[in-house]
Amino acid sequence: MKVILVGHDFGGACISYAMEMFPLKISKAVFIAAAMLTNGQSTLDIISQQVFHLLLALILMLLYFTPTEV
Repeated sequence: MKVILVGHDFGGACISYAMEMFPLKISKAVFIAAAMLTNGQSTLDIISQQVFHLLLALILMLLYFTPTEV
């Protein structure tokens, strides 16, 4: 019996991993606003990218706004 996997947000990383581990048991995968890993990419790679973008946004806010404007 094959299953359909559905993942949201970081659940997409989980179903990507499951698809690699059990390809014969999964008929379809549905990614709803989810992270989709590329070949060889890990969940930690995605997290580190998001943390980087968050820190970059904070730095830019601090550069362009004075403390009274934030």
